[in-house]
Amino acid sequence: MPKKPMFTTYDIVLKIAPDVIQYCWQIVENHKQLFENPDYLQVFKFEASNDMLIIKVFQEEYPTTIYFYDYREEFKNFINETIYFFEYPDSYQVLFSYEY
Repeated sequence: MPKKPMFTTYDIVLKIAPDVIQYCWQIVENHKQLFENPDYLQVFKFEASNDMLIIKVFQEEYPTTIYFYDYREEFKNFINETIYFFEYPDSYQVLFSYEY
């Protein structure tokens, strides 16, 4: 989990399982170690493939990059959702693309 406070919207809390959000935070933290200047925005797109949840991660501002992760989980609530993870100097914010 991140070391700064994390703010999520009500819809995120209702629709996304906490372990999936924690998995996404792990991906964000891994990106910070891989890139010298990681972007403040990570975009996660959730898609279905057979019985798997596919998480596509886009680093939007600093070079656009796509990463693919699979996560075996009940995912009926995640399909075709896009989640934004913002990093601010003193906090993080997580919200759906329609809430931006």
